[in-house]
Amino acid sequence: MEEKIKDIKEILELAKEELENNDENITVTLDYQDLKSLKSLYGIYTKIKEKITYYEDLIKTNPEDEEILRHIIQALNEILED
Repeated sequence: MEEKIKDIKEILELAKEELENNDENITVTLDYQDLKSLKSLYGIYTKIKEKITYYEDLIKTNPEDEEILRHIIQALNEILED
C-alpha cells in the first residue's frame, strides 16, 4: 500500500505547479504502475463507502448502538474528506 501511495505522491509532485496555479490545461502520462496505484486507491475509497453504508444500515437494526456507529461513520467520512 505504501508503494502505491508513493507512486501517486510522485505524480502529484510532478504536477505540483499546475495544481497550485489551478491550471486546467494539463496533460499527464501515467505508466502501468501509476494506473495500478490509482486503481488500488479507488478500491480503498469504494470499500470505505461500502462500510459507511453498512454502518448506516446497522443503525436501523441496532438503534442501541447508534452513538458508537455514528462515531465510526464520522471517522470514515473524515478519511474521505478532501
